[in-house]
Amino acid sequence: MGFGYRLYPSYVLDHQADIAKVQEWLGHANISTTRIYDHRKMRPEDSPTFKINY
Repeated sequence: MGFGYRLYPSYVLDHQADIAKVQEWLGHANISTTRIYDHRKMRPEDSPTFKINY
């Protein structure tokens, strides 16, 4: 595994790439493997289950 291969997933995730697409690009069977590259801070508003008051 080359140096760029390890940096690219983190780079694209930091720039709002879809983690499912990155998982596909890397060929990971499990999303938890791809999450290793995700160094973004998880905020409640980034969660798909975040509740919005109408």
